[in-house]
Amino acid sequence: MKKFIYGLITGFILIPILDELTNLIISLFELPKAAITKKILKENKVIADLQSEQEPISTQCIGFDLSQQEEYYDEDDEYFEDTKKTKFGFHV
Repeated sequence: MKKFIYGLITGFILIPILDELTNLIISLFELPKAAITKKILKENKVIADLQSEQEPISTQCIGFDLSQQEEYYDEDDEYFEDTKKTKFGFHV
């Protein structure tokens, strides 16, 4: 009977306490990683600001525009070209 009571105490009290202690220790290991991440984010922001300052203001030169534009892409032409090359069935 004594072992049964010790088993209940261990199962209902000690195991949850040990589980929370391990979670606390793991979260303490996460704190230095968070500090490093903050430093990296600050440096990334500084780099992004420097890059935005160096971008050209106008991309037009003698009637040409070098800004990114959406290209017209006709998918139907490619479909018909591919079907001409595709052969179905057994060919000898």
